[in-house]
Amino acid sequence: MSEELGTLAERLLAHARHCGADQSEVWIQQASQLSATVRLGLVEELRQATSRVLSLRVFLGQRVARASTSDLSRETLERLVRRAIERARLANEDPFAGLPEYFPSFPSPEILALYDPEFERLSPEEAIAWARETERIGLSLEPRVRNSAGTSFRAVRSAVCGANSRGFRGYFRQTAASLQVNLLGES
Repeated sequence: MSEELGTLAERLLAHARHCGADQSEVWIQQASQLSATVRLGLVEELRQATSRVLSLRVFLGQRVARASTSDLSRETLERLVRRAIERARLANEDPFAGLPEYFPSFPSPEILALYDPEFERLSPEEAIAWARETERIGLSLEPRVRNSAGTSFRAVRSAVCGANSRGFRGYFRQTAASLQVNLLGES
């Protein structure tokens, strides 16, 4: 996936330069999400979704504009670049606008340990079980807690690719999970 995203980012940077951008930056994120919500042990919602978004920032001198899309077709991306450049022409100048100088040394994603491959094996049944168990524990902690407004488990896996016209190229995968319980008590 990183090669595909990197090729797309390079193509977009080249097109922005061709259309007149002095500098440009692109970020592409593809994500998969699994979430489950239970209330009093019953499943209220189970969702599996994938998404992608591309964000472009262009600079014309000290003028800057942004544009984003989830449609990564060639035609849409070419229009996106043209619209961003048109918006930059209309923007006020900002004396601080511009990309940072290229800095070749930054931590590798592997050192940062942002990605847990166990997320790839997570099933809807496990997400429901995590939410149920969290709710059960929450309801058992205090006798005055007698009801639940719901418990949610959410896990997200994503791949992020970034590139800019100053030489930066980066790619990383990340995972994140959250558990949220909403308990109702009596005084």
